[in-house]
Amino acid sequence: MVPGEQAGPELSIRAVLLGVLLAAIFGAANAYLGLTAAMTVSTTFPAAVIAIAAFRLPFFRGGVLEQNIARTAATVGEALVAAGIFTLPAFVMIDLDGEHLWSSFNYWQSVAVLLIGGLLGIFFIIVMRRALTVDAKLPFPESYACYEIVKAGQGGQSGAAYVFGAMGMGLLLELLKNDRGLTLCQSVKEFLVNLPGVPVKLSFTSPAASPALLSVGYIIGPRYAAIAFSGGVLAWFVLIPLSLLLGHFPSDPAPDWSSLAFTAWRTQVRPIAVGAMLVGSFYTLWGLRGSLISALGGAFRSRKASAGAVGPLPRRERDLNLRLVLIVALLLALPSAALFYMWTHDWTGTLVATGLLMLLGFLLSVIGGWIVGLIGSSNQPVSGITLAGLIVTGVLLLALRVTGLAGVAASLGLAVMICTAASLSGTLIQELKVGQFLGATPWKMELAQILSTIAVAFVVIFPMILLHQSDIATGGTGIGGKALPAPQ
Repeated sequence: MVPGEQAGPELSIRAVLLGVLLAAIFGAANAYLGLTAAMTVSTTFPAAVIAIAAFRLPFFRGGVLEQNIARTAATVGEALVAAGIFTLPAFVMIDLDGEHLWSSFNYWQSVAVLLIGGLLGIFFIIVMRRALTVDAKLPFPESYACYEIVKAGQGGQSGAAYVFGAMGMGLLLELLKNDRGLTLCQSVKEFLVNLPGVPVKLSFTSPAASPALLSVGYIIGPRYAAIAFSGGVLAWFVLIPLSLLLGHFPSDPAPDWSSLAFTAWRTQVRPIAVGAMLVGSFYTLWGLRGSLISALGGAFRSRKASAGAVGPLPRRERDLNLRLVLIVALLLALPSAALFYMWTHDWTGTLVATGLLMLLGFLLSVIGGWIVGLIGSSNQPVSGITLAGLIVTGVLLLALRVTGLAGVAASLGLAVMICTAASLSGTLIQELKVGQFLGATPWKMELAQILSTIAVAFVVIFPMILLHQSDIATGGTGIGGKALPAPQ
């Protein structure tokens, strides 16, 4: 869209600040969504629409490249919060023979692991930018869709009215059903059914009447919505009743069947789901082995060819200094090692965990980026990627006899950093592809996302803390309970 020789405002302070503000807002929304529904949704599209609308304001007018920077910075919020909500609650939920890792969220440790993992994911994918966005010939479906939105926006069709209208509708529905609103209707209804001749009552809970869940279903489409629905049917209509049928019924003549069903889901059905995710993730990795090897080779061939080029690279081909990027990535091993030693008090376990972080972090970041190029970041299997890294780490630490809370903390810490790296790498490569369509400067987009990651890492933990404390204050058990099951 923008010719290579054309110069104009791009990496402006206002574009970065708008992106960081949107990142914090979208991050908070996705924190709630992920803890309740185990899903987050890509913020690329709403961020693109809002950026188009914002830069049309008389006092804020800007071009398409500034819009691109704002959108790129905004997507960090969803990526960071997705990594955090899928992994950090485990630190709070762990109960090992009555011992807990965290009684509540540890703010500074949370910030540290998100910051290290996020920056590593960005640095690793910068090395692979050309291989994935140019050489690999991947379709990047969501990148192309975002480009079409931006292109339409330049012709006057921003779509902002639809976005803000949907926000207003969601707010109205939430006001009518939320227990802190008017509560004219309930989002969930529970009821019991007596089976004739059987001393059992079946507990049923209606689907949640949630604007957020309806929106997720619309965004992911009928195929993935059907898969998610099938998993719910299998769990609650087959596996949980089977678990209660084969288990010991309580002697209480009026047991709390809803609590029993939740216990069966948490202790028996959820591990089955984790096993299925593990099989799926390893199957995916194995199926992509040839493509990933060729992509890695293409990255180094591209860099070698660029190094031998005569004269400066064109504006639309310039990345951040790769040598500096790799040096900083390696230097991040130092704070990582400090965290691992604080958790394990074992130098062998610390060195192994740090080495695994750098190796698995790079490989799984590349895998995450490749999958985004195939099916988009909304469908990126970050959970499966994280579990693959978690299993490898757990087995190795167990072999080194780094066990107990120390081994659990090191394994979870590595999982958080790998999850964050994979999430950020997928988000950045998708944005870089949009930038390629638009004619943006890669190094400016990369720097914008680094700045946004550093800023947002310090704030995305607050929605998790507030949700956890709010649930406890209203009689719940916090994250991991019924209201915020945090299934991932």
